[in-house]
Amino acid sequence: MRSKFIKVYTVYTVLLFLIGAAVLVVCNNMLDRYEADKEKAIAEAAQIAKVTAAPIPTPEEIIVKKYVNIIDIPKNFVVLDDTVKVSEPEGDYKKLSVETETPDADFEVKIADEYGNEGIIVRNCFPELKTFYMNIPDNFSVFFLKSSAKAEDYISAYADYSICKRCYAFADIPKGADYVFGNALSEPEIIIYDNLNNEIKPVWDGNVFTIVEQTAKDELDTDVLTREEVMFSVMQWSALMHHDLGTIHEFKDSEGNSIAYTAGMSTAGLDYKPRYPKDHGFSLLEPYLLKETELYNDLKGWANRVDIKTISDHEPDPQIQNEKIENYIRYGENCFSVDVSFTKVLKLWNPVKHKFNNTANDDTLSRFYFVKNEEAENSIKWLIAEIATF
Repeated sequence: MRSKFIKVYTVYTVLLFLIGAAVLVVCNNMLDRYEADKEKAIAEAAQIAKVTAAPIPTPEEIIVKKYVNIIDIPKNFVVLDDTVKVSEPEGDYKKLSVETETPDADFEVKIADEYGNEGIIVRNCFPELKTFYMNIPDNFSVFFLKSSAKAEDYISAYADYSICKRCYAFADIPKGADYVFGNALSEPEIIIYDNLNNEIKPVWDGNVFTIVEQTAKDELDTDVLTREEVMFSVMQWSALMHHDLGTIHEFKDSEGNSIAYTAGMSTAGLDYKPRYPKDHGFSLLEPYLLKETELYNDLKGWANRVDIKTISDHEPDPQIQNEKIENYIRYGENCFSVDVSFTKVLKLWNPVKHKFNNTANDDTLSRFYFVKNEEAENSIKWLIAEIATF
């Protein structure tokens, strides 16, 4: 019995020893793992402590200082830089705000003037601004090539042209339009269409461009006079200048008898004694003149003075050569002009030899302005209002 107990006790003791040894091994492994994890945790904590140990920055250290540059530009300028702040216009200008990190930092701002010309503001150095002046007839059309602005908004004044001031009271004809293009970075790029719709690109003389004349063409419009009608009206004026209107061309023989002139007649022994009408033929020219004009009054007064003639003692019906009608200009519905040139061949009377044996050429080159008058008492509606001699 005793031996059985000792056997059981021995087995139990060995079993307890084995269990205890296993527990010790497990505990030892856990202790080693703990020590390793502890060292790792200490190292990580030390790293964290190292990072978080830096001093907390002040607000002044966190905020980067910015310096604001204020620039005034004309209110109609466009800023081509989205990073630049632009204020609402105040008067004729608006303000740009440009931020820099230092007060003396360089910067550039791209801008464009109201005519579409581009430029650059370098720091506070603004490009030079210029003013351009243009005078052209007000019936010419003007367009900007780089801007949608209306050119007529830049007309500062209108003025009658001096070339036919006498015509303005009687016809609606073009005036001179003065354009002023201010605050320009460079000359405005524009295109002009004249009275015949021809395209004109201005060539600036410094900062000035001028067109006075309308554009001329060769053929007359069908609703004005024909070339023959123009020449006939002009010839009435020319005839007045030479005592050929209403003049009775007569000769006197040795006994004082009057002999009417006929073409080709022999004038041997005769004296040339033309008889001039009281008004020197002005009444025959009058239907072709626009009344109440300075030209009308000048010619009427001249026709009643003895010095009207230029060359009068010549053979009647002088020959006309080299007739030309050029530079037809239509100023409006009721006014046009043409340049008329011709040579009148005058055979002068020689009182010694009693014949027309000397020749003088009288050259004419003048611009005739015609104005339409629907209230004219006769069928002639296009009347001479002014004559400009070149």
